[in-house]
Amino acid sequence: MKNRNIIFIILVFVSLFVFSQKNNNTEELLHKAGSFLSKDLDSCTYYLNKIDSLKTKKAKGYYYFIKANIYVKQSDFNKALLFFKKANNINKHINDTLYINGLHKYGLSCMYLSKYNCAISFFNKEIAIEKQSNLITNTPKAYGNIASAYRRLNKIDSAIFFNKQALKIYQSQADSSRIVSILNNLGNLYQAFDIENSNNYYNKALEISYRIPNMEKRIAIIKENIGINYVATKEYKKALNYLEETYQYFVETKDKMQEAFVLNNIGFCYLNTNQPKKAILFIKKAIDIYQYNSNQEGKIFTLINLADAYYQLKKYKKSKKHYTQALKLANDIKETQLKLKCYLGLFENAVQLKNKKETI
Repeated sequence: MKNRNIIFIILVFVSLFVFSQKNNNTEELLHKAGSFLSKDLDSCTYYLNKIDSLKTKKAKGYYYFIKANIYVKQSDFNKALLFFKKANNINKHINDTLYINGLHKYGLSCMYLSKYNCAISFFNKEIAIEKQSNLITNTPKAYGNIASAYRRLNKIDSAIFFNKQALKIYQSQADSSRIVSILNNLGNLYQAFDIENSNNYYNKALEISYRIPNMEKRIAIIKENIGINYVATKEYKKALNYLEETYQYFVETKDKMQEAFVLNNIGFCYLNTNQPKKAILFIKKAIDIYQYNSNQEGKIFTLINLADAYYQLKKYKKSKKHYTQALKLANDIKETQLKLKCYLGLFENAVQLKNKKETI
């Protein structure tokens, strides 16, 4: 009997040791797979297969989760959803942290596929589970993502509400960088219908940004947004103060897309302050940049502004030429409003050129 007890104790010890070793192996392999996820997918897959070979539920939950993340890196979001679903079905019973992260990643993958209502549903599940567990690790991010989904659904009131929910948590955590990001988002949301409120949020974001290291790009973007707001309210001198300062930053950092956008808006400001020659200098610089990228809408706006500048200078043939170029691009992308703007410009030029055929 004594020998049987000794044998039983040894078997229990061995099984616990094997279980412990499997757990340790899982953690070690998980760490290795995760470390390679962002830089070497082949190495990540190698360690991932090692995890799968352990044949435990915990290992399987990790396996599906990392496999889904590999598909995210490869922009195959439909397959990512399939594996996040498998991971979540296992992890919800054994690993709260991984389950919450799986819900979050599932929601993000839905966002990439423009499945916004589905994304909102999973972010809300994530928030509910964190609330039950007295956690707020991912909750403010989830609120921000819900706001982003509602913005894409053009439900601006809901987007504002959820951004403000995220803002409350970040303020309680004194997370300055994320506070700035949410304030900027709120500025963007109010931009369409309440410029004054929009600028209030941008200025709050700007004030905090000055106190945070390495925020130069964020500061430039916020100033650009304030400048655009002043363009919308036709306060062109104020707009120029912000846009010209922002332009210098984008030149120094060689951000060509932003540089072209700001150049065009600076040109637009000069155009609307009866300085067409100065406007042309900036607009032509923007056109030179747009020639080397695929932003068709940006090219069209720039060509229209250039046509308007030449129209102000009474150079109607040049104005007509640029309206014609803009119209061709607008037809290519089927942009109705811009096409109407081009037709109107061509009509006005035709009247000035006294070309009856073109005015019909």
